[in-house]
Amino acid sequence: MALTITIAASHTFPAGVPVTLAALRKAAVPGIVISGSVAAGDLAAGAVTPAKVTPGAYFYAPATLTGGVYVLTLDPALTAYAAGNVFAFKADAANAGAVDVNVNGLGARDLKRPGGAELGLADIKANQVVECRDNGTYLEVTSLLATREVEYIATDSGTANAYAAAPSPSYASWAAATGKVVAVKIANANTTASTLNLNGLGTQAIKKHGTQALESGDLGVGLIAYFMFDGTNMQLLNPSVRAAARAWCKFGGVATSKTITNTVDTGTERLTVSAHGLTAATSLDNVQLVTVRNSGGALPAGLTVNTAYYAFIVDANTVSLHTSRQGGLDGVSDIVNLTGNGTGTNSLDIVTMTAGYNVAGVMATAAAGSVVGGDYTVVFVTAFTNGEFVLVGSAKSGVGNGLMLAIDESDPGLAGSKRIQVTNDLGTDVNSAECHVVAFGNQ
Repeated sequence: MALTITIAASHTFPAGVPVTLAALRKAAVPGIVISGSVAAGDLAAGAVTPAKVTPGAYFYAPATLTGGVYVLTLDPALTAYAAGNVFAFKADAANAGAVDVNVNGLGARDLKRPGGAELGLADIKANQVVECRDNGTYLEVTSLLATREVEYIATDSGTANAYAAAPSPSYASWAAATGKVVAVKIANANTTASTLNLNGLGTQAIKKHGTQALESGDLGVGLIAYFMFDGTNMQLLNPSVRAAARAWCKFGGVATSKTITNTVDTGTERLTVSAHGLTAATSLDNVQLVTVRNSGGALPAGLTVNTAYYAFIVDANTVSLHTSRQGGLDGVSDIVNLTGNGTGTNSLDIVTMTAGYNVAGVMATAAAGSVVGGDYTVVFVTAFTNGEFVLVGSAKSGVGNGLMLAIDESDPGLAGSKRIQVTNDLGTDVNSAECHVVAFGNQ
């Protein structure tokens, strides 16, 4: 079938000649010339059949994603890939990265972004209608791509400092994950430098602010952490904001000393301290911290001077000592193993804390068998980061006069503690009636 229709103007208007009504009438009737012929069977019963239409206008079909290829069947069929072909398909699933299209069994043809870039993870969503045009080399998406949401994972499946997550659709390689933002709900707080493993691709170091390793607390429990892989490291975009921690306490400035009987019960690990005056703890907050010292002999084997112990009250004359507050509460955890009796004079020293927050207790300092007046160590429940906190305080004498409170910036060797000394105007350590201490910083 070959028909040619030619339309030509039937009248022209010469320059400089006035336009008349007759001339306008002539111009309104164009010249139409039809040439060619229509063979029998070219047209079916007054209509153009689909078989006589060459694909080139908009065509549409559902597509199934199989092995990174969207497969679809157009009807009428596309007989060859050619520049200018335009069609649309409805995707049954989201793409996981670069993807091809196979139309009517013609073979896989690249589907790319305008300009030739490969598609990224979930650029096409399930049930999205995608329009594309063949540019002679590949198929170019001409419709809007899906809005790229941040991939969200309910919880990480790793452990503290070694995190793992499985975005779906999954990343096939770290190259495919480069530049993508992934959100992970943290299940375990980190305590040091950490790593993240996506889709089992292996671990990548987590950094913050470019190249800084994570510090304890940067990933808090329940934090929705946003990560982006920069090609080398997983960048944490929103480290936990750590509020300045605080601790404070109020305590009497004179230690109470009670005599420890030299003969100890090595079977039950208990000490006899007659009329010790301590009250049994009802919670971790009121477990009593104590220290021990010796004069003229040796402490019961297993005990050490200037060490923080937590007393479990067996009765009015008996205690066991523990290295944790939990032991001071339950009488079992972290009990000190006593392996021998003491000699000389052994003492249990108690500094009474009357109020406090985030402070486990206050230790009296012993030297040469005696308590050093005005020399204490404040033990925090949660340790502050060395060099990242300040401690201030005040002290008063028994007659109400103010005394100076000096802060020893060197850690005395006990983790999570800080030494303070109460001095008079001559710089001499002295006992005080009452001390107040406040600490601020990072924990």
